Amino acid sequence: MKKMKKMKIFTLLTLSVLLFAQCDDNFDELNIDPNAAISVDPSTLLTTAQYNFYKAVQGPTINADWGLLMVQQWAQTEYTEDSRYNQDITFFDNTWSDMYASVLKELEAANPDNRRIQFQLGLFSIKSGQFEKAVTRFENVISIDSTYAEAYYYKAHSYAGLGVLDTARMTFEKALLKATEEELKEEIKNYIIELKKLENAKR
Repeated sequence: MKKMKKMKIFTLLTLSVLLFAQCDDNFDELNIDPNAAISVDPSTLLTTAQYNFYKAVQGPTINADWGLLMVQQWAQTEYTEDSRYNQDITFFDNTWSDMYASVLKELEAANPDNRRIQFQLGLFSIKSGQFEKAVTRFENVISIDSTYAEAYYYKAHSYAGLGVLDTARMTFEKALLKATEEELKEEIKNYIIELKKLENAKR
């Protein structure tokens, strides 16, 4: 009787081991979604610019922001009370960022060594007041093409924006050595003169 009981326990344990061992067969396939694309034709993908353009034109913003602003403008020809929908100068900057800056970032990811893309990103950083980031962008441009005078020129402007006047002046001097256009040279010389005056005034 005891032998039969032991035999049953042994048989159950053996079957359990075999059962768990079989559970591993093709188990990974259960985690594969048959509807998830592994590779996609790039031509079928929308860029950030296309998406945000549609969103800007057809989304709620066109009614909620522009719509209110335009209705207010038209109404003020008859009703002269104060404006209810006050918009400041930066209110619609998101449109610029979404439809231009984000596209540049996509292009940068695809072409990190492209001088023109890095230069445009540097200009955008200046426009948005991100002068430290602008310096980095123009340094990237210079590392790609050390003869590009405009990169030194705008890098100097970035240093001036940070208040580092001596470094700005020295960078303008480098830009002057690289510049070939007379108009740009004259402009750089004027900046150097003005920066020297400011430096002397601080002493």
